[in-house]
Amino acid sequence: MGLVVSKKYGNAVQRNLFKRRCRSLFKSFIVDNDVGYTLIVRPKKQAVTYNSIKESFNSIYDKLSN
Repeated sequence: MGLVVSKKYGNAVQRNLFKRRCRSLFKSFIVDNDVGYTLIVRPKKQAVTYNSIKESFNSIYDKLSN
């Protein structure tokens, strides 16, 4: 999995934190459950919390699993 986050998102620390969180949740929701889809993640705001990312991945997983 590869992620690209624009410099508009924030500094390197914020971008890397966002990427680590997405990788972790992607693995737990998508890879571990054998879902075969490609996702494009584009944050609309800076400083997205882990819980909001988790809710988004959970919502996506629910839609894909139906």
